[in-house]
Amino acid sequence: MNMWLILVAEFVVMATLSTSCLTVNTTKTKRCFTELPVSLIENSIYVIDEEGRFYSSLDKKRLETNVKDYLSKNLKGLITSYEISFTYYTVDLDNKYVIDFSDDPMNVEINFKCNFYNVLDLNFYRCFELRNLYDERETN
Repeated sequence: MNMWLILVAEFVVMATLSTSCLTVNTTKTKRCFTELPVSLIENSIYVIDEEGRFYSSLDKKRLETNVKDYLSKNLKGLITSYEISFTYYTVDLDNKYVIDFSDDPMNVEINFKCNFYNVLDLNFYRCFELRNLYDERETN
């Protein structure tokens, strides 16, 4: 009887430790992506001069490199693999979101997916719009 009690107690302790480790790693991973520094996006903005009119756009290659480098450095040791995708979009006159295939996108959705120990799937996304980046900067 005492032996069964000891085995059950060991099982409960191991399950609790495994669950807390999973929770801590999940929280750290989620925080790393959801608190993605806006400066990564700002460093990917360039200004286009079109016949005396200036407007801003995202440098896709620089943005994707910045985000991937940030995640690989900050997620090292937390997860073994993850997927990241970038969808560039625009908003039309009817306020509908349309995928932007141009070389000068103004908005991006970054999608992050990973799996913990074949038990838990995480899927997060962040959207960045240039006009909102400037609005936030002006109000602060």
